[in-house]
Amino acid sequence: MNNKGFLLIDSLICIFVVVSVGLLSISLYQMINKNEIIYEEYNRQSNEEYETLFNNLKECKCQIIEDSSIQEQ
Repeated sequence: MNNKGFLLIDSLICIFVVVSVGLLSISLYQMINKNEIIYEEYNRQSNEEYETLFNNLKECKCQIIEDSSIQEQ
């Protein structure tokens, strides 16, 4: 019998390794994509909250009086 080349078990191991790497790659891509979507949604919500807070601010009615007699020490 000629033992050159791959045996059946060798080819099955190769297929298992390739499928495992492929599934790992797909799952990592989906996790990264989901993380980016969640991060963009978080930024959108936080920006909306800041815009709401900024729009609810009233006009400042403070007066700044400059006094040249007061010096910093």
